[in-house]
Amino acid sequence: MVACGLISGAASTRADVRIDVRENAWSAGERPVVVRTMVRTWVQGAKRRLENRLEGAVSDSLRRATSFVQIDRVDRDSSYFVRPAEKAYIAVPYGPSRDQNGRRGEAMRLARLDGTAPRDTLAPVRVVELGRMRRIAGVACRGYLLELTFAYRDSASAPGAELTGILADTVWLAPADSPAGELGRFEREHAATTGADSLLEAGNAVQVSGQKGLGLVALLARARRKLPGTVLSSHYTNRLRGLPRGLTGVEREADGTAVLQRTVREAVAVVAEPIPAALFEPPLDARRVERRP
Repeated sequence: MVACGLISGAASTRADVRIDVRENAWSAGERPVVVRTMVRTWVQGAKRRLENRLEGAVSDSLRRATSFVQIDRVDRDSSYFVRPAEKAYIAVPYGPSRDQNGRRGEAMRLARLDGTAPRDTLAPVRVVELGRMRRIAGVACRGYLLELTFAYRDSASAPGAELTGILADTVWLAPADSPAGELGRFEREHAATTGADSLLEAGNAVQVSGQKGLGLVALLARARRKLPGTVLSSHYTNRLRGLPRGLTGVEREADGTAVLQRTVREAVAVVAEPIPAALFEPPLDARRVERRP
């Protein structure tokens, strides 16, 4: 076993790897919400396992709701979602999602061809290479800033009020030929299998952001997918410029910009060593339940 923050084993392709990421998520409000989670990911070829474990003082109900295991099996064209507390799991085949993503993507492509697509009024995501390296969990990573600026409209705002939204993510990428690169490889394979990659590329920015389940954050994801490597650190913020002062539970930057959300993810361990095959199967003592329509 390898101590936290170090890499075990030599870099190689299609090697087993485990990556531990500590995540801190904060949301504004009268009572701001802070959630701290340890996300552990195992990858073995066409298989991935994710575990969410809440850390810190939280209610039992919140812990039960957000602590879960997800097993993705590209080789079986299916995922398993496991609730350890209930000793139950749901099997979700990829076929329906792939078909839906294909239909939505084709509709967007056709709309662009026949001129019925909404006008692309969103600015492109700004991508800036930071020009420096950081070692994260023992891996030399290259930094990038991704930023999307857009006009924000809220019916509660005063007439004529100009609000500007800014979604930004500072990411640090491990190279594809490092052990952590296995996660990036799996994510691309999984996205192709479920049709998620073709959906993101099908439409213009307004079309993609308007798709149910995607939104503006998907535009950051689309820009990120064009960058090389695997994210080992991410600092995401959702900010609003022009919001009147006086609101409680909102952080302010020096220029008055309000911070509405912040999520910081940082890998604390990258471990390359053999993984037992049983980790990629639903627990033997868990019962299978059917997914609700």
